[in-house]
Amino acid sequence: MKNGKGSKDKKMFYLLFAVAIFLVVFSLCVKFSAPLQTKTINVKFSVGENLGLVAGTDELNFGRVILDSSSEKRINLTNLYKFPVKVNVLISKNLQKFVFSEDEFVLEPDETIEVPFNLIVSSNEDLDNYSGKVLFEFRKL
Repeated sequence: MKNGKGSKDKKMFYLLFAVAIFLVVFSLCVKFSAPLQTKTINVKFSVGENLGLVAGTDELNFGRVILDSSSEKRINLTNLYKFPVKVNVLISKNLQKFVFSEDEFVLEPDETIEVPFNLIVSSNEDLDNYSGKVLFEFRKL
């Protein structure tokens, strides 16, 4: 009978140990997968027969552009954390053939950078209005 109880205790110990390891790994995965902060910016432009300019700072509005042309807008980002952060830049799928930027970069504490966004419209695009979003994910290094 001693072997039976000892065997059960041993199994219980291994089971509890496995659950503890699982919880630690799961907690680390959640901690490192979730961004510290996200920021979404609206993106707009239209393709037309003549140019149209738009001023504004709360979105990436390229205005009206003509076929076979390009434009650039910039957004300032500042790291307000006391540690370096990695910034991932995610552009809406429907805009990925038009709008280009760096995919990721690192910001040091209190650092501010200008992030350029380039709009390129080829000669075979439809004359239409386009919109989407840019998502910035701030992650701890």
